[in-house]
Amino acid sequence: MNSIKWMLAICTATTFSGCAPGVILYHGSRTNSKPLIEKVIAESHPKLESDAASECVIKAMTVGEVLKLGTSDTTVITADDKASVLGFAARPVAAECLAALPETPAS
Repeated sequence: MNSIKWMLAICTATTFSGCAPGVILYHGSRTNSKPLIEKVIAESHPKLESDAASECVIKAMTVGEVLKLGTSDTTVITADDKASVLGFAARPVAAECLAALPETPAS
């Protein structure tokens, strides 16, 4: 939610046509970073559904953090990437969200 508020503030401060590229870049970065976040969270929280868990982590990230992670090479998970994602997951917003998710049944 904070990311949405941040993007709205940017849009308000710029012309509408100037805002569209920023929104597209943010959305693309978010989409690009999500598989990396899912893999890291699946290792640290194996009983949680990875898509929902990644949304919890993304909620705790700033726009700049989403852009930085999403525009980096996400094909290989580096130690820095893993540390960053686990740091985002430890933030109160993400931790509360993760704790509220139901565990997936054992298969």
